[in-house]
Amino acid sequence: MNIRQTRFAELVASGIPASRAYPEAGYSGRGKNAAAHASRLVENGGVSNRIAELQKETRDAVRMTKARKLEILEEIMSSRTEKARDRIAAIKIHNVMTGDNAPTVAVVETGRSTLDDIRERAKHIVSALSRAHEVRGTPAVLRDTTPQAPVTRLPE
Repeated sequence: MNIRQTRFAELVASGIPASRAYPEAGYSGRGKNAAAHASRLVENGGVSNRIAELQKETRDAVRMTKARKLEILEEIMSSRTEKARDRIAAIKIHNVMTGDNAPTVAVVETGRSTLDDIRERAKHIVSALSRAHEVRGTPAVLRDTTPQAPVTRLPE
């Protein structure tokens, strides 16, 4: 690639439209003429590869991976020079990112009318599933596949 092609690739990779990057890279031409030439130049194998490389480098430099964020938080958490409140804040953020603060039990308190509504909706769902499975020729079986799932019966 020559100097103008390299400059053109850098400009396009930085987000400047190709038609504007074309004259800025040192090529002659303006307007539709520049747009047409820029379009062909973008399709040039060497130029398009260089644009892709530069865009990837920019993305990689800007994007911090989740793993790196967790590493930084772990450094703060274990640091003896950080203030306690900063270490605690790092622990909280780390817990959110790793899901360690997710509740292990969900408690839902409902009244009689809510249970009746749920029961009615469940009947409609089971009925719709049964019809769908009968059309396919297989029976509908609903079961909880989670390990050691408790059996929950709605009051009649």
